[in-house]
This record gives sequence, structure tokens and C-alpha cells, in this order.
Amino acid sequence: MNEIITECMERISSGKVDKNLIIVNNTIKNENIFIIDDTLCDEHYHRPTIIINNDIIHFIMTMEQSSLYLNDDCLNAVKHFNNELMNYINIYKQLQPNNDFSIMDRYIKVTYDIQKQNYDVFFAYHNALFIRHSDQLNQHIWTSGIRSAMMRAPNIIVFGELSETGAALLLNNTQKMILFPITNNNLIYSTENKELDHCFMTKNGLYKENELFKAIQSYLDLTESDDCNILDPNLIKNKSHFDSLLTLHKILKF
Repeated sequence: MNEIITECMERISSGKVDKNLIIVNNTIKNENIFIIDDTLCDEHYHRPTIIINNDIIHFIMTMEQSSLYLNDDCLNAVKHFNNELMNYINIYKQLQPNNDFSIMDRYIKVTYDIQKQNYDVFFAYHNALFIRHSDQLNQHIWTSGIRSAMMRAPNIIVFGELSETGAALLLNNTQKMILFPITNNNLIYSTENKELDHCFMTKNGLYKENELFKAIQSYLDLTESDDCNILDPNLIKNKSHFDSLLTLHKILKF
């Protein structure tokens, strides 16, 4: 099995991962789960995690760690998607300046098919960070409580009832593993020539709808502008028009 992991890491990272640093996570007694015990990750709570599931190897890391372990092709895809994402997050921050994005979690997952020797790269972030205008008055968001609890590195968190959970949080990260969010998986790169599937892909000239776009749109709708669809990639390219929308929103908010 170590030979298979080594082969996988060689293709994904182009030699950036030292095989001697890949160790079984003995704390959970599962021989199919590994972590990279690298001093480069000492400043991060989570270690890059490798999970073997039948013929698929999952290599999971934070976005910050991706620059340490991914090859150039993967990194270019990650950087391109992240730049696009941050453009819209910065717009949202202007519309909702009270939101704290210092703890925004972004994760990368590479899935490697052992038989085909192909792999896909996914990018995920947490939807629940984005608050729509209609939800502003209800600031008691359950994710805030979860994040506060997680900062204490608990062994177990017990919930009562979760009726609406738009988030994909790491609820079990006490072993320094990364459990990849199950929602909002954006396929940003594939060696199998798969059709990419992420929020910045267009259909009929528009981006795919997601929680970030919905949140931005909820604030822009206050301007009652006829030309104000955030799913239109051209909207923010017309800087003068878009800046006027942001200014109008600030005036209305004031």
C-alpha cells in the first residue's frame, strides 16, 4: 500500500512530498488513514490527510498547504479559482463589512484513481459564512457557536436539533485530520479531461448559483437596478457601473 501512496504522491506533488513523512494516524486505529507529519505544517492545527477508500486515494489539505504539496498544474488551477473567489468575497465584504473572514476555511481535495492513474482536484469553502440581507436581523447563527466550540479543540460536540445547516464544517478535527466538507465541492482540475464543475462555470452566459452569489444579490437587489445580476460575469467587469451600484447601496443603507 505504501508503494501505491508513493506513486500517487509523486504524480500529484511532483516529488514535493517526502514519503518518510507519511505516517498512519494511529490515534484512530485505521490503517487506511494517514497524515503528513511535516514540520512545514507546524503552524497549522490540521495535517494534510490521506485516506484510502477502495481504489480511490483522497489527499486533503487546507488551501494554504496546497502550495507546499501540489504540482504546478494543480496549483495554477487552485490559484485561478481562489483569485476569482476572492474577487466576489471582497465585493461581499463591501456590502456586509461586519462579517469576519479571518477564519474563512478553504480546502483542497485531490482524488486519485489507482486503476486509471488519473486525479481530480476539488476546492471547497464554507457557505454559511455568507449572510443574506433578509437574515441580517437574525445574527444568532449556529455556526458561530460551533466555531467558538471548535477553538477549544473538543473531543466530542453534541448537537440538539439542526434544522437548517448550510455549512459544511469540520465537526471532528480533534485528531489533526482534515475531513473534507461534503457540500460546495468545486471541480477545478482533472487529468481525465472531465468537464469542470464549479461556481464560475457559465451556462447561458451566467455563473452557477451558490450561497455567495445569493448573499451578494440580496444586497444589490436593494438598489432596484434593472442591470444587477451578480451571476453575469460582465457585471463586475464594468467597473464604473458596478461601483455606482455599491455607492447606491451604501447610501440606501445609511
